[in-house]
Amino acid sequence: MIQAAVCRGVDPAPSNIGMTDVKQVEAATRAMRAVDYQFGGGACRDAVVAQLSWAQRLLGASGTEEVRQRLFRAMSDLQNLAGWTNFDVGLLDSSHNYFATALEFAKQSGDSGLMSNCHRVHDADHVQLGHHIPHRGHIPEHQMPGPLGLHRGLAA
Repeated sequence: MIQAAVCRGVDPAPSNIGMTDVKQVEAATRAMRAVDYQFGGGACRDAVVAQLSWAQRLLGASGTEEVRQRLFRAMSDLQNLAGWTNFDVGLLDSSHNYFATALEFAKQSGDSGLMSNCHRVHDADHVQLGHHIPHRGHIPEHQMPGPLGLHRGLAA
């Protein structure tokens, strides 16, 4: 499954997407998350980034509002996974960018639970990088949960 996700990067994106396309992104994300959980982010980081490259091209396709909302949620979940896999291999700047993008997709999805999760991860990322979070205040490092204490999977 992971190899198929990497190979998919050369496939052209469809001009119109349906729920099947979104479910394909969700399934690939679940499969790569399982590898992440079992072997760590280094084992699947490249596949996650390749899948993300392909999935982002779906954003330019047309689809119903329901499909687009679910695509935004799936993209947020995949970006979140990319953030964690990059974090796991020490690419902190890249992980920060993926977490920030996950938050933006969560906002576009309109899913308040997803937005809350992304805010927690994004804020924790800022704290770990030593940044102040002006919109929510500074959380002392000793009160911040470690990266594994945060919810790594966004899918319900």
